[in-house]
Amino acid sequence: MHATIQKPLEEILSFFKEGEKVFVVGCSNCAAKCHSGGEEETEFMAERLKDRGIEVTGWAAPPNGGSLCKLARANVE
Repeated sequence: MHATIQKPLEEILSFFKEGEKVFVVGCSNCAAKCHSGGEEETEFMAERLKDRGIEVTGWAAPPNGGSLCKLARANVE
């Protein structure tokens, strides 16, 4: 398992250009276990971004402990 930490909100905001729309994606494996980007944190991040004036089109995290890393490998194999 990998350890993950969430970037500070100000750093995340610095990546966006004016008028951009964002879809927030989390992971239900390592990031959920580290409380840095599981379903709960992903939904909260979407709300924090909206509160800062970012247009959030939605958010998602794989169900049932699903991993984005494993998902990517599944598509390659």
